[in-house]
Amino acid sequence: MNTIGFLLGISMKVLDEIYDAKILVEYTAILEFIVISLLIYGYVKEKYTSFIISLSISLFCVFFTFYSPVVIENFAWKIGTLISYMVLIYHLYNYRNLVKDLTEDDVEAFKYSIIPLIFIFILTLTMEDYLFPEERGTLKLASRSFVVLLFAAVYYMLNFTGIKNILFYNSDKFISSVNFMLFFSSGYCITSVLFLTLFSDIYDT
Repeated sequence: MNTIGFLLGISMKVLDEIYDAKILVEYTAILEFIVISLLIYGYVKEKYTSFIISLSISLFCVFFTFYSPVVIENFAWKIGTLISYMVLIYHLYNYRNLVKDLTEDDVEAFKYSIIPLIFIFILTLTMEDYLFPEERGTLKLASRSFVVLLFAAVYYMLNFTGIKNILFYNSDKFISSVNFMLFFSSGYCITSVLFLTLFSDIYDT
């Protein structure tokens, strides 16, 4: 799932550049197909990851619909949002299938770790968009580079130190969901850094 999240982040950023900078437009349909296919694969792979990701994307899209609708106005985002809503509704309707295997520790991890992390994730994206609204410049490059390093550190701490057991109440049900979001964001930001450094001329910097 980490690979799927990483590839989805890369593909989404390239597609954003196609929409925004009007480059590589001949690959638009291919990238849209790849993004939607990777998202669907992620949704059918594992039910808890499917639920958490659909919940995260749905909340993200609802928030940005009011805050900055231009962020999610392209075709791939619209289709991805629609799919996410449908997947979330499916999970909520079949909630018994979700909760039947949950322990008390799993429930505690969801309430006190996963939900706050989702809102922190959305808040981080909002602050980055607010502080650096333009997809260009040294500050944007620095901010995206910092996010990559930050998420790499978070991934290491959550997967290779004892913090995971403290933060997730010894539950392993949702760690793959968090890793998926970290790899998605890292793939997106790494691709952004590459565009900002290797193709800076398209931004007129």
